[in-house]
Amino acid sequence: MNRSVSTRMRVNLLNIAAILGVVALLAGCSTNMSPSFSRMSSSYAQSLAHYQTDSILANIVRAAEERPLSFLDIPSINGSGNVSQAHSAGISLGGLSVNSSFGSLVAASPSASVSFGTAFNFTQSSLDNATFWTGFLTKAQLKGAAYFRNAQVPKEVLFALIIESIDLENADGSVHSYFNSPLEPDYDQFMAVYYDLLDEGLDIVALKDNAAPPAGDKNTNGQPQQPTLRLCLATKNKSRRAFSENMYCDNADTPSLTANDKKSFTVRFRSPKHIFSYLGDVLNAQNRPDPIKVTLQPTEGTRNRKRGESDQYTLLVVRKNPDAMTETYAMAEGAYGDGYAIPRENNGYSPVVIDVLSQLIVLNKIAGSIPQQPAVLVR
Repeated sequence: MNRSVSTRMRVNLLNIAAILGVVALLAGCSTNMSPSFSRMSSSYAQSLAHYQTDSILANIVRAAEERPLSFLDIPSINGSGNVSQAHSAGISLGGLSVNSSFGSLVAASPSASVSFGTAFNFTQSSLDNATFWTGFLTKAQLKGAAYFRNAQVPKEVLFALIIESIDLENADGSVHSYFNSPLEPDYDQFMAVYYDLLDEGLDIVALKDNAAPPAGDKNTNGQPQQPTLRLCLATKNKSRRAFSENMYCDNADTPSLTANDKKSFTVRFRSPKHIFSYLGDVLNAQNRPDPIKVTLQPTEGTRNRKRGESDQYTLLVVRKNPDAMTETYAMAEGAYGDGYAIPRENNGYSPVVIDVLSQLIVLNKIAGSIPQQPAVLVR
């Protein structure tokens, strides 16, 4: 009898000790899931960047489908985060008896719960108003194009985006216009003329103005003196010049200098809106039954960024209805249910193009173009 009581006492003591241990463990539990401004703001920034990239591709798709472009902006995001923890343990003992000083263990129910949540809200405003679109429909100027003339944007990529057409005037006075679109029947001829100009050093340069004060000086209004920009041919090889002398940068300040036995050219720029229209043509050309890819062979100074990739010099790579396993750089859905994606790998100059378009949009977000309220301004 005493041995049985002693055994039951030891068992109950062990059970109770175990339950108390669980309770202590639960009481000491904590979670590293705490609201972090850094993590939340980084998450919001990443989501916004994906949204902007996808919306640019969506507008390229709209242009390809000959639908109106639509631009939205998110001027503000508000977020909050919270963590709640709850711990509990229940122990039920049986009644006391003569033979048991501790009773019998009926039930034990330890539990713990942790919840973590974030929430955010944002304002989405339309840029479809006169203030934004006036600038967006204005043809690109040399000053604006010069912003992008750097090592990160090869000049063959920049000029392919902003040049709408090239007028070539021969020595006999005849003029032929070449339009920059892969859907044009004479597109191969445009590319031949385009690369003739690039081989001659087509570039945006700051000219030396003899009447202007030295660089760094200020004008009468106290503002820094702005250089005179010119689109001209910058080759230094005078023995193989195929165009009139006043087409070259070293003779560009003497427009009266001509060479009647040589040709001249005129370049017409696009507006930002028509850059989207051009890229819509590029998308359609590469997804038709007999695909045409706009491939831009590197010029002097272009860095080989994606050596070995089959599309390393392709202007824009967009897959129509890609495989579900395709890792994407940007995604968009067309109006007719088709999916479009820029792949993350082997995407050519697509990231450069998206970056240039993003900056063009930002440059047109002047005061008044983003409504304070999510509504469309009508004038």
